[in-house]
Amino acid sequence: MISSPDTRYQAFRIHLISSFVLFLILTAVLYFLWYPDYLFWTAGGLRGVFILMGVDLTIGPLLTLLVYKKGKPGMLFDMSAIIVLQLVCVIGGMATLGYSKPLAVIYSAGTYHSPAKSDFEFMEPDSLNSDKLSYWGAPKWYYINLTNEEAIGEAIQSSVFGSGPHLRTKEYEPYEENGSGLERFGKTINEAIDEEEIPTELAKGLDSKQYRVFPFTSAFNTGFLVVDITTGKVKAHHITQHD
Repeated sequence: MISSPDTRYQAFRIHLISSFVLFLILTAVLYFLWYPDYLFWTAGGLRGVFILMGVDLTIGPLLTLLVYKKGKPGMLFDMSAIIVLQLVCVIGGMATLGYSKPLAVIYSAGTYHSPAKSDFEFMEPDSLNSDKLSYWGAPKWYYINLTNEEAIGEAIQSSVFGSGPHLRTKEYEPYEENGSGLERFGKTINEAIDEEEIPTELAKGLDSKQYRVFPFTSAFNTGFLVVDITTGKVKAHHITQHD
């Protein structure tokens, strides 16, 4: 028995709608939990959404459209296999995103870092045992209190070797609401614009006394953050390099 086009498209629509619901749930996990705040746009969260679109919204529904025939012998097995394949791909995609998600956000010597598991494995594997890192929840925020001399040393070490205090969890301190050292290390809005670190449009309506500009690094991008030094909250971001 050959399935009519209407029946086949109905099965496709049902599968597509259910896949879209799953996609929305997993996207919410990425946006609100694994890559919250500016991290969604700078540390791979948006890339993760595209991965989920490919493995969840494409594979299952498309196979249903190609395979489904009402009354076909073995149709239950075929559909079960498609659903299992889709779930395996989704789980694999989420596992990949979980591996590359930021484990913490660290402010150190005027730079915000959001290292992933791979960063610690390569440079500071012992730190992976720390309870300060968040593998499945939202990354916790910390700062490392350095003197000016130590800050210079970190900048050199990070640029040459790629390591630095931001990967040593024993030096993490809770990120305070007032953002310890923000005013000392950050550039003013006008300075950042003059040095072409952020576009003028990004600074519209922002009080130069209240906000400072800081570089950031992540597994996928580098750029600059506009931070409210009275609260330590990120107001805006500007990506300058995609990895």
